[in-house]
Amino acid sequence: MFLVNPVLEYILNIFNNGEDVDHWYNNLSIDKIKETRELNSYNYDEITYYYEKFKYLELHEQLDSYNIEDDINFEIEENDIISSIANSNDIAFEVTEQCNLNCVYCVYNDFYQGFEKREDRNLDFESAKKLLDFLFKMSEEGNSSYIKELDIGFYGGEPLMNFKLIKKIVDYALSIELKRTNIAFSMTSNCLLIKKYCDFLQKHNFSLLLSLDGDKDSNSYRVLKSGNNPHHIIFGNIQFIKNKYPLFFEKNVQFNVVLHDKNNVNDIYSYFYNNFNKIPSIIELSDAGLKKEKMVEYEKMYRKFDENLISPSMGTNDLELLNPSSIMVTDFIIHNTDNIFTDYNDLLFDIKRKKFPTGTCMPFEKKLFLSSKGLILPCENVPHKFKLGTVDSHGVHINYKEITDLYQNYYKMIFKQCKHCYSQLNCSQCFMQLSDDEYNGKCKMFSSYNDYVSYLSFIQGNIEKKPLLYVRAMCEITIS
Repeated sequence: MFLVNPVLEYILNIFNNGEDVDHWYNNLSIDKIKETRELNSYNYDEITYYYEKFKYLELHEQLDSYNIEDDINFEIEENDIISSIANSNDIAFEVTEQCNLNCVYCVYNDFYQGFEKREDRNLDFESAKKLLDFLFKMSEEGNSSYIKELDIGFYGGEPLMNFKLIKKIVDYALSIELKRTNIAFSMTSNCLLIKKYCDFLQKHNFSLLLSLDGDKDSNSYRVLKSGNNPHHIIFGNIQFIKNKYPLFFEKNVQFNVVLHDKNNVNDIYSYFYNNFNKIPSIIELSDAGLKKEKMVEYEKMYRKFDENLISPSMGTNDLELLNPSSIMVTDFIIHNTDNIFTDYNDLLFDIKRKKFPTGTCMPFEKKLFLSSKGLILPCENVPHKFKLGTVDSHGVHINYKEITDLYQNYYKMIFKQCKHCYSQLNCSQCFMQLSDDEYNGKCKMFSSYNDYVSYLSFIQGNIEKKPLLYVRAMCEITIS
């Protein structure tokens, strides 16, 4: 399949059929354009533009088509997994299942299925220590960088409800002499307890991701067990940190917002910029693992990122890169150009990386996540049935063969759709977040020919209208 604008595709078909493209263009008339179904929605100047683009591609020998079946790989090898662990830059601990909020849309609440039942369990220190020792050994012996940056993250529940364990893990990690690994700490928090522990967090230079959905009304789904809205407490705690540690707040504190029917993108940006001089991350409500009986309620709450976005006037160029169209352009660039380097080895050497169906990460490529129950997962967002190992009193148990079999089986199941999908190069769908219906029916990310024609026209139009957007995306965006 050839993923291009319809006019360029028409010209390429002429070329591939052995016909003379120059002769066709020189004899093109307004009447012929109107009579040609593939061209009649374009004017002469637009067709000329794509003819000239074809000539450029021809001159630079860029007319090879791409067939995913020639390039796809189902075989994850055990050494791939070992390398991913050794080079992973993140390990996260679910230090507790306890939470002092009762958020309506929480993945552990009544909306979703696939996760272990929450029983207020706490992770024990020995399990955390065993996994840290395992990762430290792998990193020191096998990582491909001279010095690796490793972030140790804390997750819940509300992680600060088990602060004693956080402190023990931090103290232990800092007590280990590591020659090739630099350690940093991070935490996701609902901010209810952060005032109490902010001295420790500042002392150890924690990166903090604080969850808040905006002003009091916007925060209506994030309630206490009593049902009351704790916005005034959270806001006060944030202001306390901002005033006590202004430089720490500026450099280390970010915000995460869930978009729903009680807030909107414009008000969110304005609220965080005006109150905290911050631009938050905004995520849509997830439908992965959603219970069918909750679909009506979910659809009432769900809002798309770009549904009501107007360009906010905040005096900052950063917002241009957060605009939905800019995000789509950036995503396209990441997946469809050769100018993206995941590490220095990519930059220095011509490394051919394996391509797999879907956008699922290589096992442990991004993170090792340890649940409070001792399950090792590729991240905190996947159902627990996809556990890739365990930690118990006897040690760390990761069966590389079982992991390779698991991934290969799911790849082969979904590939019957992938090979017909036009979004194959820029797919972000994790197979672990697909429902059984999507495996047997249609993946939510599936893109037909017509879908992709519209998408590609949109991308090309944005880049052509805003060439500086391409430059900014290439020069200013770091992929983490």
